[in-house]
Amino acid sequence: MKNRQDMKAISWRLGMGAALISGMACMPANALRPQTQSAAPADSGPSSGWHRFGERGASAWPAAGSSASIAALEKALYEAINRDRADPANRAETGGQALPLRWNDELAAAARAHSRDMVQRRYFGHVDPEGRSPGLRLTAAGIAWQSAGENIAMDPDVKSAEAAFMNEPHTGHNHRSNILSPRYTEVGVGIARASDGELYITEDFMRPPDSTQSAFARPSH
Repeated sequence: MKNRQDMKAISWRLGMGAALISGMACMPANALRPQTQSAAPADSGPSSGWHRFGERGASAWPAAGSSASIAALEKALYEAINRDRADPANRAETGGQALPLRWNDELAAAARAHSRDMVQRRYFGHVDPEGRSPGLRLTAAGIAWQSAGENIAMDPDVKSAEAAFMNEPHTGHNHRSNILSPRYTEVGVGIARASDGELYITEDFMRPPDSTQSAFARPSH
């Protein structure tokens, strides 16, 4: 099995999505370079660079491989996100204000649909072949949001993908900052497995409009 980790992160706020992603395009999956990442902060264009990936501390993860349940993998990532938000070692970044994220079934369905679309149409990016940004996809799914962020990864193992997210710099806009941001209150994780065993992972974070009571539920996995 390939040992490859390809990742992208994006965060955006209501009204800024079009400007943020106007320079981004989807890439064919087979055009990606090993061990690359790019991050698109809310106030600048996309950037890219090389990154050395490492391992996180031990935790309960489903066994890797084709036998692993997709639902179990999604639940494991959800639980890992909240462990990281609660970890005292990350207090300098969260300020102790990053409360546990609530699981949002609609958000998870949108994330899962994007992961499946990337598998089926063989691309890897926040923007789909029709040019729809994450914000447009959420809105099309009937999800109201005030601010949102998205992490995507293509990796044969969810544990190594999450380790890579959290092994990024502790400053700036990247996967790590999406995971730890006190701005977000809800999350949905969606995973699809390609025929070669590669996992396409989408983590969608959001804060709903202050006037909206968003429906959410614990993952029914």
